[in-house]
Amino acid sequence: MNRNRTLLLTSLALGLISLTVALWGGIHLQHFINNGGARHLGETVALIVLGLGLFAGSVWACQRERKAG
Repeated sequence: MNRNRTLLLTSLALGLISLTVALWGGIHLQHFINNGGARHLGETVALIVLGLGLFAGSVWACQRERKAG
């Protein structure tokens, strides 16, 4: 597998994982709002930060692929 294809697949995987984590974080955020802040604060913050990190990794991989290609 050549380098551009590897970067494309990595970017796609990170993007899909980021989407999944963002949806999961949204579910936790909705629970947090519905319960008046009684639970899930740590999980909600961790999932949002993880989702943003994965998204940033996906964008970075796309930019790197564009520069290489």
